[in-house]
Amino acid sequence: MATTGYRDGTLNPSQDSPPPSGLAACAGCICFVFALILVSGYGSIGVNEYGLFSNGWTGTVHAHPVYASGWHFVGPGNSFVTFPTAQVNIEFSNMVQAQGPPVQTRTGAEDKNDPDSGGQPISISFAFQFKFRAELLGKVYTDFGTTYQERFDLISRNVISTQSQLYTPEEFWTKRSTIMVPRMKAALIAVMTAQGHVDVMDFQMLRVDFPNSYEEQITLYQLKVQQKVTQQYQQTVTSVSNQIIVMTAENNAKIAEVNATASASAKLILNLAQSNGFSLVQKQKAESYASASTTLSLSKDEMVEYIKLKAVGEHSSSKTVVGIRDHLGL
Repeated sequence: MATTGYRDGTLNPSQDSPPPSGLAACAGCICFVFALILVSGYGSIGVNEYGLFSNGWTGTVHAHPVYASGWHFVGPGNSFVTFPTAQVNIEFSNMVQAQGPPVQTRTGAEDKNDPDSGGQPISISFAFQFKFRAELLGKVYTDFGTTYQERFDLISRNVISTQSQLYTPEEFWTKRSTIMVPRMKAALIAVMTAQGHVDVMDFQMLRVDFPNSYEEQITLYQLKVQQKVTQQYQQTVTSVSNQIIVMTAENNAKIAEVNATASASAKLILNLAQSNGFSLVQKQKAESYASASTTLSLSKDEMVEYIKLKAVGEHSSSKTVVGIRDHLGL
């Protein structure tokens, strides 16, 4: 763009010209520094986190207040120490995600009545879940700093190791779910609440491993126990079968006795009936003959002859020979 000036060659101030560059640069620099200071004064806390204010100038972490997730103005050089709000899982096993290896410890004495019987080496894999309390975060930081995880690992491993020594090897498979796990969980809750200032939400015993030699002994022992139980069942079945046979024989004997008694009673009744019938017939015959003898005025001998002739007449054989006496009795 063309410029105009005086005749002596100087510029005409009434015409357009650029502002002094030094003032603009200074103003821009001040704005930038102010914005930088303002932005650096904010600290952020994640969605699933608590935060404690940390003074970057003095190194002091304040126990109160506890900040929730979001952006908070803390001032330049200051920040937050964060803790998770969700459940935290701690696992000790041979899995990739585990925080440490299984606990190597020993069981209690094999015989509770003999403390000198000694225990068995044992490897326990377990996991538990805990949550921080907002009101105790300051206590957690005071006792453990940001390395609370290492302290919690040590506390929990010691609890499980100590609890394991209260049980015999046999109880690790006979009382694990009903007694051992609930008691271990209760002990872990008590210690983590008192020493770790957190709430244990749950506990799982993932795996229990004895030495291979002892595992083989357990397997053989359990096999013998199962064989014993099987034999007891077989004996029970045999006993029941024998009882059924005896009961069947007794019932058959009772049935035979009833049948025999019934048959004998029937024969007796029949014989009595036949005897009574025969007696009645004979009585009626005697009465009939007596009546005939009276009516016909027959003598005793004549009546005997009459009966004899009647018997012959009723006899159906054609070979019967009858001898008749004449009136002289020859």
